[in-house]
Amino acid sequence: MKKYTRFIKDQFESDTFSRNELNLFTAELIGRIAKILNPALSQAQIDKLVDIHTRFVAEYGKLVTKSAVQLGGTISREDAYDDAIDFIKQQEGAVKAKFGKNTAQYVEFYPAGTTEYHAATVEGLKILLTRYVAAATKYKTELGADFLTEITALETAYTNARDGQVGDKSANKTTQAKLRSIRKELTLHLTKCFLVIASETLENENDFLSYFNFGLLEVDNDNSIDEEKI
Repeated sequence: MKKYTRFIKDQFESDTFSRNELNLFTAELIGRIAKILNPALSQAQIDKLVDIHTRFVAEYGKLVTKSAVQLGGTISREDAYDDAIDFIKQQEGAVKAKFGKNTAQYVEFYPAGTTEYHAATVEGLKILLTRYVAAATKYKTELGADFLTEITALETAYTNARDGQVGDKSANKTTQAKLRSIRKELTLHLTKCFLVIASETLENENDFLSYFNFGLLEVDNDNSIDEEKI
């Protein structure tokens, strides 16, 4: 039965199946078992397979959702970054007009002109925004309440977007770890089921193949998130 050689080899030696391939293959197996009058597997083995697969799908779904949220967080952070930089660049002229270029007050806002803001890293901009807001607060009377209100709102938006993204990554790591654990459990039980079915269908390859759709292991449909290997 050469058609299942790859399955046996990969189960014990490597992890070349994507999460989605494993999901589709298992779901297909469960569906086929339900249609077989007297399946080779006991009801306890079938129930265990369904239970593990259900938990696997649930965690996989969480990961896809969290990844989508993280992507949204990345976009939000980038937008907040651009908005803050735009404000700082646009208001450089107002600060210069009010205090004069290279004055002590101007330097509190722009010690290196606008260059350091444009070159700021993700974490670096948080520090620069804190400094900018402090200066805007100090010179609220000269620059006006609206100036302070807007830059404060931009700082808050950026901080929330950045901190939210970090939180999403942390949550993803937790979900990844749980998913890997359940995947190992599923892989082990699938192999046991596979061997039981094989032992019961040694005389008839068609009976054996009636349980499995190996074509589902040949196409990786898991392109939405990075595949972590076990």
